[in-house]
Amino acid sequence: MGKSIQLSMLLTFLVSQLFGQQTNMVAVSEEESMWGEPSTTMDRSSRPSLELGFAPNPFAGEITVNLTLPESGKVSLKVFDILGQEVETVANEYMTEGPHTLKYLGSDLPAGRYYFHLSAGGKVVIKQVLKKN
Repeated sequence: MGKSIQLSMLLTFLVSQLFGQQTNMVAVSEEESMWGEPSTTMDRSSRPSLELGFAPNPFAGEITVNLTLPESGKVSLKVFDILGQEVETVANEYMTEGPHTLKYLGSDLPAGRYYFHLSAGGKVVIKQVLKKN
């Protein structure tokens, strides 16, 4: 296992401990992800899963956040820094089932690694993004 995957798995574990939620870590190969970042999901059922994606990653100013919700309900999308401190709440509202696109303007953030924490329907997905200057 490569050092970047081990580091990424460690960071995912630490983030899950900071947020006080149990997550299943999924190791991915470096070919699957440029940054070796694991995606963590709490529930894997036959229904469409809770999905979270970004473009571009790394980003400089604005980033497009793509969500897919398996069911309608309350959705929370928050941004955390590497220390586990909440930077901003992007969404905290009721959303319908299906795909959604949100824009996040992170131009005031310093360069670094950030974690987007998506919670909906009792499921959680945590993914990392990189902010460049």
